[in-house]
Amino acid sequence: MKIFALSEFDSIERVDARELRRLIAENRILAFRRGAGWARIGVDAIRGDGGDYDGPERREIRQKPLPDVNGLHYCLLPKK
Repeated sequence: MKIFALSEFDSIERVDARELRRLIAENRILAFRRGAGWARIGVDAIRGDGGDYDGPERREIRQKPLPDVNGLHYCLLPKK
């Protein structure tokens, strides 16, 4: 899929979405267009940037088994 990106030369180009992370890392992209508008590199939040989250880790929580239902044990597993 191609997306619009503002290149380091101040021109708007269509780039392959699979190449976007590499182009950003190489400082070749200043901004790119997403559903909510333009995302400016170094200014707007971008997926994968991480962040400062002080809460509990929720992605690897192990759930206790639920009570028996007709002699069967059930447990909740995290979504992948």
